This record gives sequence, structure tokens and C-alpha cells, in this order.
Amino acid sequence: MSRDYTEPSTAHKVADELDINAKFCWDQADACHGLTTGLITANALIQNGQIRSALVCTGERASKGTNYITEQFNKGTLTAADINDTLGAFSVGDAGGAFIVSVSEDGKGIESINTQCDSRQRQLCYVDWENSSFAMKMGLICSRTIKLVANMLPKTLNNLDWQRDDIDFMLAHQVGKRPFDIYLKSMFRLPDEKSIRTYKEMGNLTSASIAVSWDLLASAGRLRANDKLFIVSTGSGIVASQIGITL
Repeated sequence: MSRDYTEPSTAHKVADELDINAKFCWDQADACHGLTTGLITANALIQNGQIRSALVCTGERASKGTNYITEQFNKGTLTAADINDTLGAFSVGDAGGAFIVSVSEDGKGIESINTQCDSRQRQLCYVDWENSSFAMKMGLICSRTIKLVANMLPKTLNNLDWQRDDIDFMLAHQVGKRPFDIYLKSMFRLPDEKSIRTYKEMGNLTSASIAVSWDLLASAGRLRANDKLFIVSTGSGIVASQIGITL
């Protein structure tokens, strides 16, 4: 979401600084869902034999938007009447994350991907810097995203041939307590120890959210071979993906 340049793609900068002689470098933009879009694309390229490995990475500086909106309030361009439309800008955090995606030698890895969009909701959360126009109607976007995720869940579990209690960890994009609790407690009916909460200390980590949650679990030694991970990735648009992975 926060690119280093208009051109070339930030991926070229990453490849150069990491001394990676990549055959293919490109940026993908998909709001908070961006890293997951990268994972889905890498998986598709691996499945059709075009590549064997990919580095999928993101580095977000969401505080840039917070600073801009704060400035608009200080100038009086925004007033108390705009708080509901901008509140989400004050609960974001800066973060980076990456995955290396490779051909599976043992049949494990990504087992199923289910993605759906409801583009009629695109005006609920958007930023148009050129026209100084934006909206972050977090209450509405959360409620409609939760509905989309709930409608998708039976099909995803059926595709995976999993039951809810087969899931060892549920990793969700996190924007706050209410949607996270609905996913964990109501939708998946899982105990707290089968997920990790990052929103309390880190806020909404936008496209880095899933990667940070995964890294925290791995760093704490909580992930083991054969664990089943269920990823719920969402973003404005709105878009939602559910991915089942066996470690």
C-alpha cells in the first residue's frame, strides 16, 4: 500500500538490496489483502510450473496516512463530523513481513484457497490522494466483511475436508477486538490458545498482519510439523481469502 516509488516497482529495490537475481519482479496492490494476493499469485505460478520459489514481501508505513489525517483535523479541513469516517486511520501500525513460497516436496503446504469479493462495498474504505478524498467507515466495512467471511466458511472447510476442531491455529487479519472475537469465538468456535492477538499492542498492521502473526507463533515455538493453519485474510474492496495450510 505504501510503495517506495511510482516506478520502478519496489520489488526491484528489494531484489537489488537483498542481492537476489530474480527472473521476475513486480508489485501487487490489494489493500490489506495485498500479501495474500501475492501468496495466491506465487502459488498459481508454482502450480503451473513457471517458477519453483518466490519471495512474497510487504513493508507498510500506515502511519503516513495517520499523520496526513491528523494534519487535516489540525487545519480544520476535517471536523468532529468526520470522526466516524476516519477513526480507522488512528488504529494502524507500521510493519513488514515476508514469506518464501516453494514447491512442496512432501505434499504439505497450501491445501486450498477460497477467495471472494464484494466490490459494491468499495466506497466504505478508500484513499484517493490525488483528489484528497478518503473514507474509513470501519464499523460498516467490518460488519460486511464478517458476513462475507461467514458465508465463505462452509465451502472452504468442505474443500479442505476439515472440521473446525481440526484447526490448530486460526490466523486472521486484525483490525480490532470485536471482529477478531467474532471470528475466533462465534465463527470458528476456537479457544484463545488457537490463535494470537496482535491488535492490542500493534493495531491494524494492514498487509503485514498475517505475516507478523505467523512469525510471532513461530518465534515462540508454537508451530509444529503437521499443524493445520487456517488463514482469514481480508481487505477493503471488499475482498476475503481463506487458506488452509498443513505444515
